Amino acid sequence: MTTWWGWAIRRARASTGLLLTLLVLVTATTAILAGTVGYSGAAATTAARASLTGAVPQEAGIRVQTRQAEDPQAQDAAARRLVDEAFSPPAPVSVQRTVVSEPRPVGLGGTGLEGRLVVLGSASLTPQDASAQERVEIVVGNWPAPDAEPVQGMLHAAAAESWGVQVGDTLDVGGGVVEVVGMWRPVDADDAFWFGDPLVAAGRDGDDRGPLVVPPDGVVRVVEAPFVRWTVQPDASRIQPDDLAHLASAAASLRSSMKTPEVDVRGVTVDGDLAPTAGTAATNLATARALGVVPLSVLVLVTMLSVVQLARLLATTREPQHQLLLARGATGAQVMGSTVVESAVVALVGTALGGAAAWGVLQAVPAGDGQGSTVVRVALLTGTAVLAVLVAVAGLQVRRLTAGGRADVSGRTRAATALATVVLVLGAAAVAWWQLRRHGSPVVTREDGSLGTDLVAGAAPALLLAAAAVVAMALLGPVGRLVEVLTRPGRGATGHLAAAQVSRRLPVYAVPAVLTVLAVGATTLSGLYAGTSAQLRDDLRSVAQGAPVRAVLAEPPATVDPGVVAPPPPTLQGTPGVLRSAPVWVDDGARLGDAQVRLTVSPVADLAAVATRPQLAGTSTREAEPDGGGGGGGGGAIHPLVPVVALTTEGPTADGIPLPDGTTTLEATLDVELTVEEESLRTLQEGYEQDVQNYVDGAYGGGPLPEEDARSLARQVVDDQLRAAADDRRVTWTVSLTLLDPTSGTLDVVDGPPLTVQRPVVTPQEGVPTPRPRSSPVAVPARSPSPFPRAAPRCSWTSASRPRSRRRTGGTPCPRRWTRDSR
Repeated sequence: MTTWWGWAIRRARASTGLLLTLLVLVTATTAILAGTVGYSGAAATTAARASLTGAVPQEAGIRVQTRQAEDPQAQDAAARRLVDEAFSPPAPVSVQRTVVSEPRPVGLGGTGLEGRLVVLGSASLTPQDASAQERVEIVVGNWPAPDAEPVQGMLHAAAAESWGVQVGDTLDVGGGVVEVVGMWRPVDADDAFWFGDPLVAAGRDGDDRGPLVVPPDGVVRVVEAPFVRWTVQPDASRIQPDDLAHLASAAASLRSSMKTPEVDVRGVTVDGDLAPTAGTAATNLATARALGVVPLSVLVLVTMLSVVQLARLLATTREPQHQLLLARGATGAQVMGSTVVESAVVALVGTALGGAAAWGVLQAVPAGDGQGSTVVRVALLTGTAVLAVLVAVAGLQVRRLTAGGRADVSGRTRAATALATVVLVLGAAAVAWWQLRRHGSPVVTREDGSLGTDLVAGAAPALLLAAAAVVAMALLGPVGRLVEVLTRPGRGATGHLAAAQVSRRLPVYAVPAVLTVLAVGATTLSGLYAGTSAQLRDDLRSVAQGAPVRAVLAEPPATVDPGVVAPPPPTLQGTPGVLRSAPVWVDDGARLGDAQVRLTVSPVADLAAVATRPQLAGTSTREAEPDGGGGGGGGGAIHPLVPVVALTTEGPTADGIPLPDGTTTLEATLDVELTVEEESLRTLQEGYEQDVQNYVDGAYGGGPLPEEDARSLARQVVDDQLRAAADDRRVTWTVSLTLLDPTSGTLDVVDGPPLTVQRPVVTPQEGVPTPRPRSSPVAVPARSPSPFPRAAPRCSWTSASRPRSRRRTGGTPCPRRWTRDSR
């Protein structure tokens, strides 16, 4: 051996087994850590994209709608600018602009067609758009030409079939003329571009038909003041997990930012649930990342401790060589340099092999091809950590060998260090375990509402494994010496010699002991986690599937003919195998403010009987009684899946006439007695007295009149108004009955045939001459005829249905009688 390189090579050959073991361990460590982190990133990316692609278009996008402005280009530029500002820094989203008309009446050849037609135009529905072929399938005909006269359009094939429209026909759309040049169908009605429009899927939605696709500028040539829509959809193929929280906040802010004068024309509506969808996915991924700290910390601990133990074993076996080299004149730097070079080679080769293995495995995982940078970062960090461990162990050994008289010959320093290590690790494990028990999970909620990771609680399982390994290493020496003492009096030498060997060479035998504890502990933890994971999957499957459910879809009951009760909705009562059922009403067109929501209504008591909580293993469905459980051990109230009490509110109740089973006809007799209220007569009298006073005072433009003339003239005016009101006495009433179906619990409001009745009026009694005023004519106040006029003489009448004797209320006689005719 003439050079240090030659000596290093020979030393490596002498320790081939340990070096190969260390190389394999470094490779496995790098592959496991890089592969685990890379797989977690790929799984998170796949879950983030699946949360958007798996949702319906209305839940994975936003659609802004308003009237088209006089300057469409400026309006579109402003809308796109606001979208870019909301999603800044730029998120992978796309914006499509669509112009659509209100449903308009349509005719063919001068004959009106059933329903109304919706006209649609967009630059994304032209042959110039590369994605148009992925959205539209042309059944027959061609794309409409942009500058043709009249406007050309493609009609939905289903609408064309129902109307019998052919290519070449001309449609009259609300006064505009459109030539049909083709028929089309959507390639995929669930595509995000269509935003779940039922009209696109079936060609009809209630009374609406179409759409009729025209060039982008063709809608305004056919109808006036169309709507303009901007559909914002995330590009799921480019979404990363960190984009979800940004998408949620941007989508929420867009609801208010679009309501600006540059965009808003007679109101803006924003539909779509991208914000809650992305927010829920971001929360779930944050929870998964926080929980991922637990297995990752265990992996890091086990692999790093394994590297430390193998490095110590390698240093222990080479200690005689290093002592000999130092005794023959070698310096500590020379010995340390050769060890560092050897460690660097092992760490570099192992890191490269482990990173390559992790990268190769991730290529078979969805979204794994985008984890290259993650694998490289983790591999470099792992290699650096392994090299630091190897250099640290070698440095401590060289320092100890070159310490001379300061060496720990007695071993007290080593014992004190071991005791301090045990206390430190046990203390850290106790704190981490207390923190985990305190929070119940490594997932914590920050002050701003976002989810975070408590690293102390997340490291609890790893620190508990480290504590077990340290305790095993600390007990190995005393246990070995105890076994040595106990086996000394025996006749066999095998046990005694083995115990003596272990007690005297603790640094060597501590390595397999620690590795055994880590392997058994990690395996046990993995088994426990796998058991809970399997049970969780079973519970989720039970929750997702539940009991067999049978649903009967039907239109809501509606009254068709007057006086005929609509048939009740179908039920499953009496169906073999059905234990309970509950009616559910669904309305997809409900609105909350400017947002379109889906309204679901159901009797909570019936729903609670149908939707029950499954009995899941490891969970309790009962809560303790206030008195401690009632002494039965199994008492307590079952947690309801549907909180009936919380959902039941005090409100108006609708009472109805219960119908016995088999009822087909209901006859109702209505007796009504109508009369004029006493308050109306008093109002009539007060108005009359006021008119008399006005005539006396000359308030109507003439001179003052004597009281007798004033009363005569005021009476004449009131009589004329009463006669005009009496000429129109007939009114039409609609009598409605609220009927209760005891079987289904539904209430039906049934309108009977219209009834014609004569309302009660106040009429002057004929036969008494009206005195004429002796003064000059005066202006007569004009009043609208009313069944309850406000002028009346100073007299009153009883409230009977027929005239009775007059009753005086003052000193002035009434010139005539008023009677109330009640029929």
